[in-house]
Amino acid sequence: MSVESDIGSSIPGDAPSSRDRRIAESDFPNEIDHLRALVRASGVAVAEVALPTDRDVLLGRMRIHYLDWGGAAKRAIVFLHGGGLNAHTWDVICLALRPRFRCYALDLRGHGDSEWSPNLRYGLDEYARDLAAFIEERSLEHVVLVGSSLGGLVSLRYASDHAFKLALLVIVDIGPTLLEDGTIRIRQFMSQAVESQTFDAFVAQAAAFNPKRDLTLLRSNLFHNLRQWPDGSWAWKYDRRHRGRWPRAVEAQRLQLWEGVGRIDCDTLVLRGGRSDVFSALNAEELSRSLPNGSWLEVPEAGHTIHADNPAGFLAGIDPLLLGLA
Repeated sequence: MSVESDIGSSIPGDAPSSRDRRIAESDFPNEIDHLRALVRASGVAVAEVALPTDRDVLLGRMRIHYLDWGGAAKRAIVFLHGGGLNAHTWDVICLALRPRFRCYALDLRGHGDSEWSPNLRYGLDEYARDLAAFIEERSLEHVVLVGSSLGGLVSLRYASDHAFKLALLVIVDIGPTLLEDGTIRIRQFMSQAVESQTFDAFVAQAAAFNPKRDLTLLRSNLFHNLRQWPDGSWAWKYDRRHRGRWPRAVEAQRLQLWEGVGRIDCDTLVLRGGRSDVFSALNAEELSRSLPNGSWLEVPEAGHTIHADNPAGFLAGIDPLLLGLA
């Protein structure tokens, strides 16, 4: 069952309200100028800066928000973000690929402007079922699926049962086996008891966590990942009722992904950030070797969130495999 609309209500976990959009217009002259500034900061060549369409779709009982970048291309790419992030983390990448592909970027349940799970069901199986329902609802075939961090784990879980639906799978700096220090650092960052503060305080906190990230790109990511309350303070959009428990729940399922890796027989590219403290070269090599049609590549000047740290390097890494698909 699916019901689609362009905009939802403004309760936590729902799509942005008109008030949220007024905030956007006050922080930047308008959304197009916001995107133009983002593209300039990224250094990526984009043929045209166009806005995506915000959409909501009811998948089972869960309302999922996504960005549809439109265009005339027939081949679809579905993008899944990392834990605590949202669909807008892919804005520059989608703009660059829009002339050749129909790009969809999803907000995972409990993230961005998607609905929060009422019973805190945030396991890989639940995320993968949402993805399967979305691909089915859109009647997508021979899809390119790109998942970063948590989105990459979800992509591996989905692909283990649905590789026949995929033309290409791209896994971004993640796998069943990871480096402990980096995962602990992320878990500690996401578990901090910070519920509301100024926007600049969030920027400073995120910059300390990722000091090499371009501040323009960082501010843009945070702008889409925070909501402003009536008292003027800001808070994370993603569901933090499970703070400290949710990352551990996903980690408990991570090693089980090895059981399905051998069934993923579509072409698969594993990307590793050259500065990543989460996913090592050995991890990437092990995963790619275990995939029937896997390969891996290291992207320089990038940490765990490769597409945000080095968008041009990310695009250069995936483009050879995309050339024959557009």
